[in-house]
Amino acid sequence: MSIPGAAWCYDSQCGAFVPCGGVPVSDRGFRFGMHVFETIALRRGRLLLGQIHFDLLDRACDATGFPPPHRSWLADLANVLVGLPDGIVRIFQTAGDGTPSAPVAVPRLFAFFEPTEIPTAWPPGGGSAVFCEVPVDDAPWVKSGNYWHHVRAQQRAIDLNATDAVFVTADGWILSAAMGNLFVRIEGDLITPPCGPGVRPGAVREWLLQNTTVIERTLHREELSRATECFLTNSRVGLHPLIRVGDTVFPEPEGSRALWLHYQREIVDGCS
Repeated sequence: MSIPGAAWCYDSQCGAFVPCGGVPVSDRGFRFGMHVFETIALRRGRLLLGQIHFDLLDRACDATGFPPPHRSWLADLANVLVGLPDGIVRIFQTAGDGTPSAPVAVPRLFAFFEPTEIPTAWPPGGGSAVFCEVPVDDAPWVKSGNYWHHVRAQQRAIDLNATDAVFVTADGWILSAAMGNLFVRIEGDLITPPCGPGVRPGAVREWLLQNTTVIERTLHREELSRATECFLTNSRVGLHPLIRVGDTVFPEPEGSRALWLHYQREIVDGCS
């Protein structure tokens, strides 16, 4: 089934999402990029990791000074998605109208659906990534309209015939993938950089922290020479293996394949 994208805006008066034509040009989310967002996979009518996304959006609003969205938005969103095919739902909490420095008093909450395939099997082969240096002071710490570094890095990766980009600081500290979080396995330990500038919280990352042993610590690019596995996570792909990052090649990712099977069974297929 193929349908075009669909958009809704939350109407607080009726307590429901209603169809809309898009974001008003007067909204600061459009004018200045003043918005926070979450990307949620829709699979067979279910919003995958919905409660984690709910909590992450609340945390992003708190970190940026936005009022939290209406408490029932997740359930209200599920009501408008009935009958839609698999795809991605993006939730945007914007600053609403006003000047750049005005308080966020009347935010807007938007939902946008795009039909797309949600991976249901471990991908054959794997991706490759290039390093992209990013000034840590400019790197977002929440999912927001400040996305230009991510877009440029991903475009550069594609230009270099890679599938993904990995952010590093000028002195070699790994932050994340441009379009997701990064995990590596070194001497049996699964490691991911801690959240902060350049490392934004992600729902699949949160799920892994809750369901397996993960060490959150700083990670230098030189350490990749000792890594046996590397993969990225986001709501679109779940877990995706990287067989090469820079000049480092990784063996067959058996450990991450097992994690993917757990994720597929519990989250994608909803068998928990």
